[in-house]
Amino acid sequence: MHKFPRNALFMATMLACASLAHAEEAAKPADGAAAAAPAAPKGPTLGDIFANSGVEVKGYVDVVAEGANTSNFGTSQGNFLFVNNIEKSNLGIHQLSLTVDKLPKEGAGGLITLTVGKDANYLHSYTGSAPADNFDVTAAFAQYAVGDWTYQLGKFGTLVGVEVPDSTANTNISRSMGFGLYPYTHTGVRATKALSDTSNFIIGINNGWDQIKDANTQKTVELGYNWAKADKSLVFNISFYGGTEPVSLFGNNTELSGLVASVDSYQGERDVIDANLTKVFSEKFNLVLDATYATQQLPKNYSYSGATFTDSKPRWYTLAAYFNYQVNEKNRWSLRLEDFIDQSGFKSALGSALSSTAAANQYIQVQSVTLTYGYMVDSSLELRAEARIDRANLPGSITGGLFYSKSDGTQTTNNGSSGSIEAVYKF
Repeated sequence: MHKFPRNALFMATMLACASLAHAEEAAKPADGAAAAAPAAPKGPTLGDIFANSGVEVKGYVDVVAEGANTSNFGTSQGNFLFVNNIEKSNLGIHQLSLTVDKLPKEGAGGLITLTVGKDANYLHSYTGSAPADNFDVTAAFAQYAVGDWTYQLGKFGTLVGVEVPDSTANTNISRSMGFGLYPYTHTGVRATKALSDTSNFIIGINNGWDQIKDANTQKTVELGYNWAKADKSLVFNISFYGGTEPVSLFGNNTELSGLVASVDSYQGERDVIDANLTKVFSEKFNLVLDATYATQQLPKNYSYSGATFTDSKPRWYTLAAYFNYQVNEKNRWSLRLEDFIDQSGFKSALGSALSSTAAANQYIQVQSVTLTYGYMVDSSLELRAEARIDRANLPGSITGGLFYSKSDGTQTTNNGSSGSIEAVYKF
């Protein structure tokens, strides 16, 4: 909500009082005349109804202009690790998000988040058919809180990582590589036990990674723990997910998971563990560290899309560091450093511009540097500008620099760069 200048508010109040006094004077009947009927009382506004019922309504609009010097294997797609910035050149609405919630500390409540825009399709969970309408029910759950326990049933955000679908909660425009390599949401049941005012234990069971409709009959177990110092100067989170999943639903990079209409018949154990730490050094500077490790069980000599994997348990992990500096009320900077290691080429072979045959069983590493500047126009609107550089360290057996390619597909390189300008308006 925009704030009025103090003088303007004073003048508006004076005018309102004068108008009210004039109206009351005009309403007085003349001598001997019958009194006029009283005006009908006005009802509460929609905002009054929401506030009085404990319901909060909020949202944001995220508009981005982006461009990159490479494309994904000669197509209009950009670096596959960009996730929400996967086009070579684009100007449009990434997200129009609306959240309605009532989450009391005791008793029943609920939340729903609707997302419209380009990002909605990659956020879309597996339902058995491919979405194409740029619309997603990103979260929808019922909640009941009693004593130290809070129970949630429905679709909710993952515990993995520090970045989230909500653009206003991230310090950068583009998402990290790790954000696209791990789940966004889960559909199931979650229970949170408050161990103290600053620590919680979380346990749950769900359909797996980004699945409204379970792609198999087995379920995934969720465990989490978070702790913070009393002054919130130090915050620690750790989470684990383990369960049996179809391989191909996972093989496609996660930003395409919602677009998968069918899954592989082979199923294997998929585990991920994530730990992150936030250290607040001052009102102006904080550091965030995030480390994630995942594995997928495969049958012996598993073949997929022309590639045969000799490693029966491929693994990959990501490391990310965020250096956030608040210059003043208006200006801020955020530097993100990332490292993605694909131990056996499983993720790169099935999700990137690398040919499956070339990437299979190869140790592949990608590093990224992202610098973002933010300017607060007012409390509701932030403008952001970002520059990002990615570099793939490929083994000598992968020749020609297949990781990124020029838009015409005739040249390839191991390096990619991009730039973005974003406007995020909260309401």
